Amino acid sequence: AVGVADSERAQIQTQSSILANSRVPSRDNRETQVTGGQFDCDRGLIIEALESNRWNRKAAAKQLGLTYRQLRYRIQQLKIDKDA
Repeated sequence: AVGVADSERAQIQTQSSILANSRVPSRDNRETQVTGGQFDCDRGLIIEALESNRWNRKAAAKQLGLTYRQLRYRIQQLKIDKDA
């Protein structure tokens, strides 16, 4: 039987792969816009990871399978604010 922790870990890994495969800007700053649904999904997952890690961005990035810089960029683009 799969325990609760195992099922949560599997869910986070699935969500992380969705985030890791989404578009990020290239070095020349060209970027493909994320569709509305993906935008909402990314925002919710990022906020959930940040809150579960007490807004420690390095820990949240690791949980999501992103680099710290990728997470920081997405926080900026999605206008995620700890105080909001």
